Amino acid sequence: PTPTPTPTATPTPDSNGLIWQPYTPSTTQTDIEVLTCGERVFAKVKIVFNDTSYRISDWGSVRLTNNNFQVDIQAEHYTNGGAAQVIVPVERVYDLGRVGPGSWTFTVTSRGVVIKSKSFNTGGVPTADPLDDPSVFVSQNYEDFLGRGPDDQGLGFWTRNITVCGTDAACLERKRIDTSAAFFLSIEFQQTGFMVYRLYRASYGRMPRREEFLPDARAASFGVIVNSPGWQTALADNVRAFADDWVSRPDFTLNFDQLTDAQYVDQLIANAGNSLPSGDRDGLVQDLINHRKTRAEALRAIVDDPVFNQKEFNRAFVLMQYFG
Repeated sequence: PTPTPTPTATPTPDSNGLIWQPYTPSTTQTDIEVLTCGERVFAKVKIVFNDTSYRISDWGSVRLTNNNFQVDIQAEHYTNGGAAQVIVPVERVYDLGRVGPGSWTFTVTSRGVVIKSKSFNTGGVPTADPLDDPSVFVSQNYEDFLGRGPDDQGLGFWTRNITVCGTDAACLERKRIDTSAAFFLSIEFQQTGFMVYRLYRASYGRMPRREEFLPDARAASFGVIVNSPGWQTALADNVRAFADDWVSRPDFTLNFDQLTDAQYVDQLIANAGNSLPSGDRDGLVQDLINHRKTRAEALRAIVDDPVFNQKEFNRAFVLMQYFG
């Protein structure tokens, strides 16, 4: 019998009506640079597109087989819309960790097809600080403040914000400071990482330790990219789920489960520095007694208090610089 041909799936247009098709970048479009910082090795991958109809939809994650690091990326291209004819470089920095002595290879593939490889010897890798590279610096800010790798649009914008200085050292220093400050002030960090900081202050009367803060901030911001479709819903769901999990943690229940609703609110307010007005305090207690709010919701009301936010703002900013 004649086999029935397998139908080819028709790609679904995105919110802008564009249909993205798989694309494999060429070797000449791709550049790999390897740097070390202390005992850690970083690989910077740069791909140059000729117009705006190309993108990297997935930068993949690094896998190690024998002495070969490999990352598989997913590039795409659309043909059903206009595109600006400009050079579009996209970059990603991969932390390869602590790499022992010997010869190694870093390979970039796209859907299993090898694009480019770079061999390196750990003794022969340049030891310049990778953070001196603007794109590495920006990528690290994404990791430190937002708990994720950069999106291409954001990486390009913030990298250009620094490289516009050229070789002007004073300008470069000022722009790097401004960039880190912008990440701290971003909606994404203020409602995730800064919220985590405030939860520690209100719950335990102390700042979080780095090993506590980083995984908590990543959990609170997981899957959220501001201005992407549905980001506000995703952020609200994340924050709600994180707060619900927070009040069920052993350290929290040990400190608060035995308290009455009034004692619970008073203890949180005391930990937060008594910033909540008495009328708001009484309202929270009544909301808990009458089951209009959960304990997680009451805690969020306290950590979202504008006076408490302002009081902790500078402390949190300084702490983030230490963590970074």
